[in-house]
Amino acid sequence: MGAAKAQGNILAGDVGGTKTVLALFEARGEDLLPVAESTVASADWDSLDAIAERFLEEHGRPALAATCVGVAGPVIEGAAQVTNLTWRVDEPGLARATGAPRVKLLNDLEAADR
Repeated sequence: MGAAKAQGNILAGDVGGTKTVLALFEARGEDLLPVAESTVASADWDSLDAIAERFLEEHGRPALAATCVGVAGPVIEGAAQVTNLTWRVDEPGLARATGAPRVKLLNDLEAADR
């Protein structure tokens, strides 16, 4: 999901048992310009979908070109049970929550390697 020649907004995230970090970027050509970032205690929320919806609402519900999130736990066929949380995260659910036409979940170690 590289930024090369991309246009639009991208939601990126890192989900762990302790905290969830979301960041909004504007893609302009090969550049990613940071727009907003938020860190919340994961245990205070019922789901990543709820965190993403709230984050996007707080920032004017921008249209997204894509969403990509690294999660603590194995990602199998676009879904993950997050380590140390009761959350199950999946790409179709996150697409509905964010309105992004392209959604990718990665294991957090895999995401760090990219």
